[in-house]
Amino acid sequence: MQLPLLRQMKRLLRFLGLGIGTTLLILVLSLISIPSNAQLIPVHRNPPDFAPPLFKGSGDLASSTQSNFPAQASQSTSSALDLVQQGKTNYQKGQLEQAVTLWQQAADAFAAQGDRLHQAMTLSYLAQAYQQSGRWDKANPAIAQSLQLLKQPTQGAIAERLHIWAEAQTIQGSLQLDQGQASDAFTSWQLAANAFQQAGDQADVVRSQINQSQALVTLGLYKRANNLLESLYEKLPPEEPLQLAILLNYGETLRLVGYLQPEQLVQPQTSPPSQNSADVLELGFKLAQKLRSPVDITKAQISLGNTYRAIYQQQKRLQPNPCPQQKVLAYRSQALKYYQQAAQETDSPTSKIQALSNQQSLLLAIQSDSKSINTDNTQQTQQVLAIAAQIQGQLDRLPLSRIALYAQIQLAHNLLQLDQLPSKLKDSKASNQAAQLLEVAVKQAQILGDQAAQSYALGYLGQAYAQQQQGNDALKLTAQALSLTTKALNLAKTINAPEIAYRWFWQLGRLDRANNPERAIKNYNEAYNTLQLLRTDLVFDNSDLQFSFQEHPVEQAYREFADLLLQPQIGGAKELQETKGADDTNLQKAREVMRSLQTTELQNFLQQPCAEASLQQLDNIMDKPNSPTAILSPIIFGDRIEVIVRLPNKKLFHYPPTYLSEATAKATISQFQRDLQESYTFDDVKGNGQKIYEWLIKPAEKQLESAHIKTIVFVLDGPFRNIPMTALYDGKHYLIEKYAVSVSLGLDLSDPNPLPNKDLKVLAASLANPPYKYGDKFKFAKLTYVKEELDAIQKTMGVAATLIRDEKFTRDLFNQKFNDSSFQIVHLATHGQFSSNPQDTFILTAASKQFLNGKVRLKDFDEMFRTRVLNRTDAIELLILSACETASGDDRATLGIAGAAVKAGARSAIASLWSLDDESSQTFIKTFYKTITQPQKSRAEALRQAQLALLQAQDGPYTHPRYWAPFLLVGNWL
Repeated sequence: MQLPLLRQMKRLLRFLGLGIGTTLLILVLSLISIPSNAQLIPVHRNPPDFAPPLFKGSGDLASSTQSNFPAQASQSTSSALDLVQQGKTNYQKGQLEQAVTLWQQAADAFAAQGDRLHQAMTLSYLAQAYQQSGRWDKANPAIAQSLQLLKQPTQGAIAERLHIWAEAQTIQGSLQLDQGQASDAFTSWQLAANAFQQAGDQADVVRSQINQSQALVTLGLYKRANNLLESLYEKLPPEEPLQLAILLNYGETLRLVGYLQPEQLVQPQTSPPSQNSADVLELGFKLAQKLRSPVDITKAQISLGNTYRAIYQQQKRLQPNPCPQQKVLAYRSQALKYYQQAAQETDSPTSKIQALSNQQSLLLAIQSDSKSINTDNTQQTQQVLAIAAQIQGQLDRLPLSRIALYAQIQLAHNLLQLDQLPSKLKDSKASNQAAQLLEVAVKQAQILGDQAAQSYALGYLGQAYAQQQQGNDALKLTAQALSLTTKALNLAKTINAPEIAYRWFWQLGRLDRANNPERAIKNYNEAYNTLQLLRTDLVFDNSDLQFSFQEHPVEQAYREFADLLLQPQIGGAKELQETKGADDTNLQKAREVMRSLQTTELQNFLQQPCAEASLQQLDNIMDKPNSPTAILSPIIFGDRIEVIVRLPNKKLFHYPPTYLSEATAKATISQFQRDLQESYTFDDVKGNGQKIYEWLIKPAEKQLESAHIKTIVFVLDGPFRNIPMTALYDGKHYLIEKYAVSVSLGLDLSDPNPLPNKDLKVLAASLANPPYKYGDKFKFAKLTYVKEELDAIQKTMGVAATLIRDEKFTRDLFNQKFNDSSFQIVHLATHGQFSSNPQDTFILTAASKQFLNGKVRLKDFDEMFRTRVLNRTDAIELLILSACETASGDDRATLGIAGAAVKAGARSAIASLWSLDDESSQTFIKTFYKTITQPQKSRAEALRQAQLALLQAQDGPYTHPRYWAPFLLVGNWL
């Protein structure tokens, strides 16, 4: 079944500010790059302004270069063919009307002669000319007539008929893709490839496969597109223009699936060169220069700008402070350089607009960074405004079309972004200028019949009015904003575009928040429900979003909704009270929204759907008779910290928030995290640990005690995930001295069971010496005590341990042992790292042919833990990663722990937040396994006893939390 218009485009555009499935062009997709989301749309098809179907540039939507003209022709046929050739000349010059006139005359002449074959060929040319000018009422009938003629018996050689039919299918695919029918376009290009294959034209087969990759990208199937282009890259054809098309398209899909740059670890010389977006695009750029192809030079420059910007975003997220290092800023400079070169060197108005828009978007992102560290970047502001004038000048050169329309909406949106900056950075006229552009865009969208564009223009016009609220006009402008946003919403509903509709529900909620909070809640709830329907589309194959998820509007919408639900006048607590007889609907909803955000974040990190732990699963476990478990859900908002508490068989309760800025909260948490890793920071650790304890635990102390709670499960938000809750301090005792602790990061909790206390099967592997020396960022020392760690496991009563040590610990040998038996626990004592970037989440194994540097990334965990027995249903109950660490400065690094557990198929995981190779590990491991084999001892309690064994040791060398606090239990705590 054909999906509704725009639905097939939604995965590509990923809720960007202008995530629009347009009908005219894929060109404009590259223009849409919203700075707040820090994402750039790939250059899927970037032909010259007007390229004839047979003479397209090498980097654009590929088409044939083989002549379709017969070797011998009658005088009348020859005359008609001359008209076709003249039309091509006009088409190449951008003279569309002249080309259409000549091709229509040629088509009529062929029809009069009964030459259906060449009539069909010429009609397909007409269809693409109409497509370029946005005349869909003529483009679609022309290609339909062309294909209908080709179904009838025609004269001519078989190869020629096949070739013309394949060309018509190619052009039909182009029309379908531009109209949001990506699945149909893929089918058309498959048919074209088959026909070219039969005609013996291998070059055109390759072009059709490149086109298929474009359709797959539009459908959001980035990995499939990348695999297809990888197969072409590995067997590059001899024709250099085709090589160029493959390089430029493959470089784009490599960026989309996250292979941005060469390995950050120093590789052995024997390793094969890695395929990554930066290197492949650089090759394409050099080849485009060699071939002197201006179109492809521009495409390569813009694509390289996109890739270096993505690298900058990724690396910036991993910086411990808001001021990026110079080597990180160098990536941003590279991106700007390529955008500027593209804008200066291209003669194409559309390409110039694309380059300028991406440059403007990046400058706005710099402004946003400056806002976070309170830096004045007035120069960038002036640059943004100067670029806006340049874009407007280029738009004036374009005829009324969807290219111009969407570029104009994009420009207006960028200006609105500029107007949201602090007063010393923004230009007060920006929102006025945006409103003027959008008013024109609304009328143009009506003329073109583009309801999606009309919805965006109306919605952003409402935003412009909302941002202009001043003095006596505030109420009037708010009313106008509400009216326009409602119209935008209704249009989005009409065209069945939930990826647009959620924005306007959200905007209505924002507009009503101050004056009508109850109605605001309803609109926020509609936005939330719409996003839930689209949530599978948040499981992106596109890795760009992984590095900007926290700045993404989806997270903003979730957080604003939860924030509103917990406001004192709505559902927040003015004083501590259990809602025993009260309605806890808003608390339930707020908790549900934040849990959904956490699950979406994990799925986005994994790039796949995965079973999740619903709140109902958590509540069912803790509501069992005599359950000693409580669930605490702390949430950080811009001005306060909220905590929602769930006790067994009771309604939720809530206590007055702690009012402090988000920046202050994060600074305290970050300092606490750093101090925990240093052995000389006792006083500082206790001081900040007590602050956080008072935020999260102290108001509920009496309730926890009266409910006889023994285990606290934390559903943590933001930077709280990177600190061990066990190290919170009440002034006399650490939290671990009172409670066992577990953390829920979204892992599936279906069918939870305790571990057996006898005949516990453990597969344990260790690697004392990393296989190679690495670069400065990753220098891994020898793990001196891992031998003793595994010995301690083997000596534990009730444990049947299978051990793999050192050079025998390869991925394949591990998998072989893993399949020899069923294991409840897998214990890995080896270096590794957890990061919010899956590419930087890995463990080290011994070197092997497949992994010369021994590094097994998260994506390879599937193979490492692959079961070879069909229908085997037993899962790993507990995965222990005892010598790993989280990436420094990455407040989402614990996603790597949850991701490792999911990829390994484990119900729970224990991992270390920082690496600690010390004699203390022997005591820790010995106590843990001794406790876990005792009756009625849970995972959480076994971990607690192991930590207490260090904290309360008589000689006292391990009392500092540095030694006992880093271990984090995630998932099933039973």
